[in-house]
Amino acid sequence: MAKASVRGYFTRTGSIIEHTEQHRSSGIEVNLEIESRASEKAIAELVWLAEDMCFVMQAVKHPVEAKLNVSLNGKALPALAD
Repeated sequence: MAKASVRGYFTRTGSIIEHTEQHRSSGIEVNLEIESRASEKAIAELVWLAEDMCFVMQAVKHPVEAKLNVSLNGKALPALAD
């Protein structure tokens, strides 16, 4: 049996009206509580493999550029601010 909880830590600065608002994540914490008859080594290997193969954890730990493309009625919608 396993129980998991995830907690995210975020900050916000700036102004929506002035288009200066910025949101940041300062961290994410995952807690796993596992009950099993398997050995500690087997569970540790399974947890390592699951984390290593998790796209979300890898994206958080090794961020990449994110880009948003929006179209409206089939035409590109230009960004308000870059």
